[in-house]
Amino acid sequence: MMKTKAILLVISLLVLFSCKQSHKEYQTDPKEIKLREEKTDVDVMILKKGDFYKELVSNGKLSAKQKTVLHFQTSGRIAEINIKNGSFVSRGGLIARLDSKEALNNFDKAKLDLKRAEIALDKLIIAQGYSPQQKDSIPPDILSIAKISSGYASAEIDFQNAQNNLQKLDLRAPFSGIVANIRKNIYENISSAEDFCTLIDDSKFYVDFKILENEIDLVNIGDNVVVTPFSLKKVFNGKISEINPVVDENGMISVKAEIKNQRHLLMDGMNVNVRIRKAVPNSLVVPKQAVVIRDEHPVLFRYTHGIAYWTYLKIIDENNDSYSVIADPDRDATLNPGDTIIIT
Repeated sequence: MMKTKAILLVISLLVLFSCKQSHKEYQTDPKEIKLREEKTDVDVMILKKGDFYKELVSNGKLSAKQKTVLHFQTSGRIAEINIKNGSFVSRGGLIARLDSKEALNNFDKAKLDLKRAEIALDKLIIAQGYSPQQKDSIPPDILSIAKISSGYASAEIDFQNAQNNLQKLDLRAPFSGIVANIRKNIYENISSAEDFCTLIDDSKFYVDFKILENEIDLVNIGDNVVVTPFSLKKVFNGKISEINPVVDENGMISVKAEIKNQRHLLMDGMNVNVRIRKAVPNSLVVPKQAVVIRDEHPVLFRYTHGIAYWTYLKIIDENNDSYSVIADPDRDATLNPGDTIIIT
């Protein structure tokens, strides 16, 4: 019990000594305290008249300017696939091929039948007193009868059909683009009615979006648009190509713009933000960060001879990063080109 009291006494003395020391440290002579003047650094700009870009903002969806679903012209078993989803293929490039054994046999047989019919035709021509090597000199009606009688006309048609059927085994690109939505695998059977894949020309895209009826005066064919995909931090420039002259039941008008792809970044079906910028000339334009609210009114600060003056504003319009402003006439404010404006 005595040990405990002794320990408590030592602790109490230590705490008391510490408090005294702490109190002593903060007893600074007021004469030693010096107030330092702190300067506030600000960024400024010189106000001038220029173009204010009024913005119309909408959301839209991309669609390839050229896109088609490809299918074989005949049925069969897939023997070769030369692409995969996302592959680029040039116009005329081979995409896939069906098994050709049966078609090749039919082609070889038709070729042989045509040769036999040609021999029979030559014999008939010789019997008529003409030379097979000079068919151009034979009267057309006599040559036509000889081709039918010899079976050459029929064999020629069969040969052309066999040749066409052989070509139908190849699925080729009708234009240059990227492949998407491959629906079959190698060695699977496919009919001419089934879709094999989709070919997309991704060099150019349409963006379809809607505007309000009362915004139609801001939009014209050929106007520039700025397109930003939701999934990419990159902007693409385009031009309005179509305005549908119909207002739908929701008071909206459909607009279409055309944009060029860059480095194959855009994809068919992408959701995008669309901004249309319309220049309004002879405007006083200030960045949004320069305007603050004082007494429930927008103000900015004019910098003159080291002093910042409140200037009440009237905001005419705004876009993503700027205001078009004038001095508030109801508060006798002044704002002129050449004024130095604090912007941060």
